[in-house]
Amino acid sequence: MAYCAEINRIKAQFNGMDKNGDGFLNYKEMSVLLKKINPELDYKEMMRLFKLVDKDGNGSIDFYEFVDFIFAGCPIGGAALDDGGGENPGEATGVTSAEGGDAAGDDFAAAAATPLGRARSRASLSRTAPAALLHSGAAPGAGVATRLSVSEGSGPRKPPTSVNSPAIFSDLAGREDEICAIDLVEERGITLAQLEALYGHIAGRCEAEMWSDLQLVSRTYGQALDPLSINLYQVVDWVVKPATEQAKCSFVEFVATCSYDQRPRWFVSHWWGESLLAFITCIRCHSTDRALGEYSPYWICAYANNQWNVHGEVGADPAESSFHKAMLNAEGTVSVIDAQAVCYTRVWCCYEVWLSLGLSATRSWPFRYDMYMSVDGDSAVGLTDGLAAADMLRDEALWVQDKVDRESRFPLDVAHQMLNVRLQDAKASCDADRARILNSIIGAPDVDALPPAEHDFYEELNDALSGRFAAAMWRNALEARQTMADYGEVLSSSGLYRLHVALSNSDAFTDKAAAMLGSSLPQTLQEVDLDLSDTRITNIDELGGSFMRLHGLSTLKLSFTRCMRLKHLQGLDRGLEGLGALGTLRLCFSACDKLRSI
Repeated sequence: MAYCAEINRIKAQFNGMDKNGDGFLNYKEMSVLLKKINPELDYKEMMRLFKLVDKDGNGSIDFYEFVDFIFAGCPIGGAALDDGGGENPGEATGVTSAEGGDAAGDDFAAAAATPLGRARSRASLSRTAPAALLHSGAAPGAGVATRLSVSEGSGPRKPPTSVNSPAIFSDLAGREDEICAIDLVEERGITLAQLEALYGHIAGRCEAEMWSDLQLVSRTYGQALDPLSINLYQVVDWVVKPATEQAKCSFVEFVATCSYDQRPRWFVSHWWGESLLAFITCIRCHSTDRALGEYSPYWICAYANNQWNVHGEVGADPAESSFHKAMLNAEGTVSVIDAQAVCYTRVWCCYEVWLSLGLSATRSWPFRYDMYMSVDGDSAVGLTDGLAAADMLRDEALWVQDKVDRESRFPLDVAHQMLNVRLQDAKASCDADRARILNSIIGAPDVDALPPAEHDFYEELNDALSGRFAAAMWRNALEARQTMADYGEVLSSSGLYRLHVALSNSDAFTDKAAAMLGSSLPQTLQEVDLDLSDTRITNIDELGGSFMRLHGLSTLKLSFTRCMRLKHLQGLDRGLEGLGALGTLRLCFSACDKLRSI
């Protein structure tokens, strides 16, 4: 979108001026631009202008204030927003140089003439009811010093903060007297109870205070927010940063009581654009399925990272980032998948998936990778890595079936979409982040180099993620009469170590379907649990014979209970020969009336 390009261009200019990389412009950094606008400005004049741009008076200029400065006074249909505004292109930015040039380069002048610039003018493009900086005085090229005056504008108001309205956040504060400092960012987990309290806080204020979207690049910029759809970008604007402004700490430190451990048990990978309600619904469901309880902390970047020092806590090298450190200490990762699976098109999420699957394969103790999604508006469903506590409430013989039943509500269209995932095409807000992450995945010596467009390691990651969906949704796809060759191809190259599939009572599981499943088993499998009870199969020649390829197989559980048409097991005999790593073998042929010998 054009408006995104304009904002990104201004953001790049802002970042270029931000020499110390703290996300703000101090007087020294801003004075370079002011001097470029008008070389004749003296110290007092520049300081006065700096203070006008610094609308919250905190001694530094954030990106929103900078954009206010650039776009204030843009013309609407040939007429200026304010009487002080000019109509010619040289005045469109509201700040012009004595030589008649643009205020801060051609990019800024061009941006002001775009639809975004005009929209920005209509709302004064401010988070507050701002004072717009408008040009007044001689026309460009007149050889006289430019002067800036102040006029009132309209736009989304600025959220109250802990500096000017501390009582507003008292229901969230963990302690009344002081912040619970947690020095290591990787140890700042937030509990389900704390997330629920956050949502309650938002539900009580959002509509009553008429919150609006403050995100400049959002399609809904300036529109009213509501508790059902508010997302994490907006939560950071209205709660996380305002609540922590006085202490300049992370949100977890603000809500922590220091009376119990906030160290996270699970890492959460997600896209900030999903609604907070859907996100919390997924975390609640995951906590229930894994029997974690409401006080088991999750590491969630927006709450763990200090939003006043994000660059300092995330760092430049992904391997040294807070994300990486938090994951190394976790039991597993849960990906919260939005309705369009945007999370898998964001490069940081892809990095988290890569690291999660790598830890799952190499760590000496189990590291799980679960995937959860909100469905039906008020509930969620998850695809878990192996059995969850919720699957093991009944007799052991029913565990795999209960897992499949629980996961059957996962949207098949999303799973099918993920069969063709290409994580190397993922995007990032910052091109440097994308380069560093893709180079980390392929093990490039220079993480800042231009990453290759294609690489075998990208495909390995794609195969591993796609395979998770293919395995979990195998039964649903089979019974929906989908093309199983697509699922088989993905599963065979997935590199999975564990496979649990329940096909009991499935009329779609025929001899042909059994052969397809057998030919699709990845050679990396170490644990296989198949419940084929009450199906119509007559032989397992090809399925049974496929096990001979699984040289690392250590656990094999097969249930053929009440397979009334099954006649012989020759294929299984062949398949079990030479499995030197096999330590656990459990076979059930109860009520297989036509089976002559075992």
